[in-house]
Amino acid sequence: MIIQNLEKIPLNSNLSFYEKQIIKKNYFKICIKIIFKVKTYIYLSFFISYLLYYFSLEKCTEGMDECPLNIYWIKRKVMQVIFSCFIMMILFELIIYKKISQLHLF
Repeated sequence: MIIQNLEKIPLNSNLSFYEKQIIKKNYFKICIKIIFKVKTYIYLSFFISYLLYYFSLEKCTEGMDECPLNIYWIKRKVMQVIFSCFIMMILFELIIYKKISQLHLF
């Protein structure tokens, strides 16, 4: 309803200061509603999980002799996989308990 009202305002109209403030306030409310939707967090969680998994697949380019000695790099890759699996586990449980839709997997 708010968006429809905004679309009806001509671009070259001379709006008063008060009318401009109302439009800005309504736009801010719409943005807040979009940000705090639960689906936004679910999609973001899936994206972060896939991104962490993708980063964990990075190969070591230093060679067979140097890679096993680089413990920090190995720990970072293992932590990326663990966090990715943890996020996916929570999301799969939500799907199993029918709290979120199965379509989120696609």
